[in-house]
Amino acid sequence: MSNSKRTDESVNLRILKLAQQSLEVARSNPQLGIDLAKQLIDLSQKVSSEKGQAEGLTCTGICQVWLGKYDLALKNLFKALELLKKIGDPKFESHALYHIFGAFYFLADYDEAIKYALEMLHHSYQYDDRLAQANALNAIGTVHYSTGEDEKAIADLFMGLEIATHFDDQHLIARLLDGLGSAYFNLKNMEKSIEYKKKSFEVSRLIGSKQIESYALDGLGKIYLANNDLVNAEQTFLECLAIREEIQFMSGIAETNLHLGALYLDIGRIDEAFPFLEKALTISHETNTKEVLYKTHKILSKYYELKSDIHNFVKHFKKYYALKDEYFSEKRKQKQASAEMQISILQMKKEKELVDQKNKQLEQLSKDLVILSDLGKTITSLLSIEAINKRVYTIINDLMDASGFGIGVVSDDKTELVFPGYIEKGVVLSSSSDDLHDVNRLSSICFNREEEIVINDFDNEAQQYIQKHVEVQVGEHTCSIIYLPLKINDKKLGVLTVQSFKKNAYTDYHVNLVKNLGIYCAIAIENATLFERLEDIVTARTSEVIKQKEEIERSHDNTRLLGEIGQQIISNINFDSIFTKLHENVSQLMNADCFGVRIYYPDTNEIEYRYEIERGELSEPLRVSMSNDDNFSVWCVKNKKDILINNLAKEYKQYVKKIVIPKGDAPTSILFCPMMIGERVIGVITVQSFDKNAYSPLQLNMLKTLASYTAIALENANLVEHLEDKVKERTEKIVKQKEIIEENNKHITDSIKYAKRIQEAFLPSEDSVRALLENSFVLYKPKDIVSGDFYWIEQKGNKILFAVADCTGHGVPGAFMSIIGFNGLNQLVNEYDYTRPSEILTLLNKNISNTLRQKVEDSVIRDGMDIAICSIDLKTHELEFAGAYSPLIIIRDGEIMKIRGDKHPIGNFVGEAEYSFTNNEMALLPGDKIYMYSDGFIDQFGGHGGKKLKYNNFKKLLLNNHHKNMPEQKEAINDFFEEWRAGLEQIDDVCLIGISI
Repeated sequence: MSNSKRTDESVNLRILKLAQQSLEVARSNPQLGIDLAKQLIDLSQKVSSEKGQAEGLTCTGICQVWLGKYDLALKNLFKALELLKKIGDPKFESHALYHIFGAFYFLADYDEAIKYALEMLHHSYQYDDRLAQANALNAIGTVHYSTGEDEKAIADLFMGLEIATHFDDQHLIARLLDGLGSAYFNLKNMEKSIEYKKKSFEVSRLIGSKQIESYALDGLGKIYLANNDLVNAEQTFLECLAIREEIQFMSGIAETNLHLGALYLDIGRIDEAFPFLEKALTISHETNTKEVLYKTHKILSKYYELKSDIHNFVKHFKKYYALKDEYFSEKRKQKQASAEMQISILQMKKEKELVDQKNKQLEQLSKDLVILSDLGKTITSLLSIEAINKRVYTIINDLMDASGFGIGVVSDDKTELVFPGYIEKGVVLSSSSDDLHDVNRLSSICFNREEEIVINDFDNEAQQYIQKHVEVQVGEHTCSIIYLPLKINDKKLGVLTVQSFKKNAYTDYHVNLVKNLGIYCAIAIENATLFERLEDIVTARTSEVIKQKEEIERSHDNTRLLGEIGQQIISNINFDSIFTKLHENVSQLMNADCFGVRIYYPDTNEIEYRYEIERGELSEPLRVSMSNDDNFSVWCVKNKKDILINNLAKEYKQYVKKIVIPKGDAPTSILFCPMMIGERVIGVITVQSFDKNAYSPLQLNMLKTLASYTAIALENANLVEHLEDKVKERTEKIVKQKEIIEENNKHITDSIKYAKRIQEAFLPSEDSVRALLENSFVLYKPKDIVSGDFYWIEQKGNKILFAVADCTGHGVPGAFMSIIGFNGLNQLVNEYDYTRPSEILTLLNKNISNTLRQKVEDSVIRDGMDIAICSIDLKTHELEFAGAYSPLIIIRDGEIMKIRGDKHPIGNFVGEAEYSFTNNEMALLPGDKIYMYSDGFIDQFGGHGGKKLKYNNFKKLLLNNHHKNMPEQKEAINDFFEEWRAGLEQIDDVCLIGISI
């Protein structure tokens, strides 16, 4: 066996062992289970084990259920469930479903609980997992006896007990017997209730499960108490307490002490009750067992009432009501959080389905364009309308619903449209004709107005075009109709129609297909018409036919090229490469002396000439106002229509009152197409030539197809486009500066100093920081003129959010990354209203990872940032923290607490953008000191021997100065730093924020 194979087996065994260990301690020591699950996830990520990661998430969620962190548990379990279904891990899928049931059950959301219990039962039948069936039946029975359906519960539990007994699963048997005892107790059948509780206790003792044993005794004691068997109740509770103290089951110890205290109080043994109640209060407070805590205060208020101690009675009674409200409020919040999370998961699934659907449509469009180009080559060789009809009908019905299809050709006297061989439902109908003067015929309107007609509900939409309904000449009445004018070189040949018996049969996608088809049909009709004419003109037209066939062949090649361009564009969201590829390929398709992609900004009501090339030279961007009605781009956006002009001087009045050229030379021929997403215009794409008659409808349709591709790509690019434009602009400046650096170094320094002013402009001043956090300081020491470190602060409602980030590198490269990070934080907080630090880092990581992947998807560059971010609630003094390789330090009562961030950077590794960061929460106390810092301080060389400062020295520095006020702390820390480096070069940027509560 090879060494690598042995290593793989060893790792797999380690993953399996960690999963088993985490599950074994999930109930008894859930925090240890979470630690083991984290080891499992870390190991699985290192070896790229998707199965191990999914099982690690499952174990984490299971342990969180038993810690009472139900919202976090559900988040991890739902995420795990999706992965487990994907990779096919039925055993852990059952674990996940069972504990999703458990979380909802503990939240008293019984509808959701039974939903997932039933899903688990269905899953167990699907995979013939009998023990999983028994667990599912236990879950279903538990919900039933908790909702008053005790007879159903007993039936479910007995079915589960039969299976568990067959497989001799003693742990499961004990739980099922306990459930039967609870169901019979609800039915007031005390004899059977005690019988099954005792059986559960005996099985638990037999298998040595002290915890289950204690639960059985606890339940039995409650039954004795309800049955007024006080002697047995006391004895049973004392036995339960002994076991729980033996295994140090602290929350259970608190609960049993409460039962005994309440029992002694009820039977008049008041003085014996107090020690038990006092112990229950202490332990429940230490373990944060809130339900036991509020119930203990209630019994203590009763105790002091009996003692006539009014002061303590009132004190504990108030505590009881306050803690009870807090307990149920927390339950409601967790329940609400779980519901919101489920909605979020469903929304994410729907969004993913929409993206998949859009990508499929784009792929289908490329395939259909190729099919159409092949069809075009075929039909242009056919020499009769009937033959063209049959061939097109066969192909187009593979692409769309075309129950009716026909071509109408204008008669020689230009008075009617003749439809030879209209096909409906596969049957060729007799020839018919429409009078071109009939204003109630859609075919005549289409031909006379030279405009397309699209109707998806004839009865409700036809009145837009005709005054009254008239009977069809042949065939049946249809619901959805497309009419398209056919012409070549301004010569009107006729119309093409596609019709369906279904409503809403046609979309813009289908209309574009028909338009492309119409170009080929027009050429084919012209060829067929030529063939039908006298033989003496054949020779004269032969050269023209050859030219047209060459044009079709070029169109065929161009259509294939369009499909390839489209695939390249939609697979790349870097706008620079989109524009470069567009310009390269448009020049192959048509004359492109001038070419531009112009972006529409509704918020400023402007159009930006963002990417323009004239005679091979890129032009500087400029913006024009949408109020400029004599601008062709403005006309195109406002009217959502194309522009085709082959003689600008003569034809411009169709669109504008006068010719306005914002820059460059005036062209002669122009094409403009709006770039649209649905009904929303996002810009225009234009091709222009200095020659007359440079463009035809074929080129216009090719440009429209490119406009569709570019619109989708631009939409996908979103804010990344703007960031990359800035990076590109700065990169070009740096390249030029590098070429002349030896000649004139001053220009570089001046530019960087200007960059410093820019960076200082977007960084908040220390005064603005103190305006939000009065007792604070900022120590900000860039290594170079500009810095890769930055700090950030915002207020959102009652919350102050602040961050310290350390970007890859320092100087100019780090400053670029700081702009991306700073803008990303502003966008997530100010535009999208995120205030939870872990969510902010998760989304920032995703956005920056996507940004960097677009720039370096074929390289090995690894850029990103380490960042710490906090939120302080000014009302509750609650602090939330999340970190990416960055910690948080809190000094309280002279002791230092270090809260570590996740060991995962922001945007550093392509493919890991979906990482979810951890949210840390704690209550702040008056006098607390908070510090966040970059690693430039602790990595600085200096002192005796020129060694690194390191964390321990940094910690001593903070402890020695934390009692001072903030300005004094800043001065002392800065003086220490300068003394430490003692003239040595500062090796990295330094950023430190200190806050006093």
